[in-house]
Amino acid sequence: MKSPQNLSKTLANLRVQLRTGRMRSMKPRPLSAEEVLRLEQQVLALETEMRRRQEDRAARRLGAHIATETDRVISSVQDANAPARAFFQVIGGAASPEAFRLQIKALMQRARAVEREAKKKATELRRAEAKKEREKAKADRARGGAKMIRIKPDPRQGVLVAPKSLPEIGCGCP
Repeated sequence: MKSPQNLSKTLANLRVQLRTGRMRSMKPRPLSAEEVLRLEQQVLALETEMRRRQEDRAARRLGAHIATETDRVISSVQDANAPARAFFQVIGGAASPEAFRLQIKALMQRARAVEREAKKKATELRRAEAKKEREKAKADRARGGAKMIRIKPDPRQGVLVAPKSLPEIGCGCP
């Protein structure tokens, strides 16, 4: 089939021939009635073909636009649902509400166990630190180091320990 430029050029030539009533050639001659009918049918056929091609182009553009917009919407929905999808994968894709509750319960129990272990480890470290301090103080006392007295505890800071000579300095402590 002819290209769109050839179709429009051919259609323009046919219209000129119909308007002038003469053949377009080196030696123009008047058109007969049969030739006029044949030219009018060719014009109709070419106009129909051009309309069909125009509709095809519009349909392709529309299809491309719809595909582009659909892809954009799908990607934005997937981005928006990423946290929910990740959570669904974490819980193992529980299908029923009861299975979902059980999965959540198991996750919560695991989280609590991890938290307990962290607290236990922190407590052990604190106790080990306190034990080292007590042993160090005991070793200082055994060597005859500074005599220590207890000062009234401050609830915000814990128990303070000071050398026995502190009241003699004149800090105002009893």
